Amino acid sequence: HYPIAWVNTMVFDYKGQLKTGDIILHCWSSFPDELEEMLNPIGTIQTNPYTENATALHIHFPEHSSHSIIFPPFDKVRQLFSLLFPFSIADRRRPSHCQ
Repeated sequence: HYPIAWVNTMVFDYKGQLKTGDIILHCWSSFPDELEEMLNPIGTIQTNPYTENATALHIHFPEHSSHSIIFPPFDKVRQLFSLLFPFSIADRRRPSHCQ
């Protein structure tokens, strides 16, 4: 078994806002010799411009609130991570009482 087509898209747009609404993604063809690369997470997020012969995937991103949902800045993500996992490998600093 192998996929007949593939496409990538971002869940958050260039402003960091969660996508909402309907979109149509025109897929890229997949070939049996690409079995090692069936999932292509670093492939293009550009949909296939040759829409006439491309498989079309219709996706609906629902609205979750009347306000935009924004992806938090990296420093806020890191701050929350260090609160949740204070002794993780990602944050090598240890409290002074643990040294």
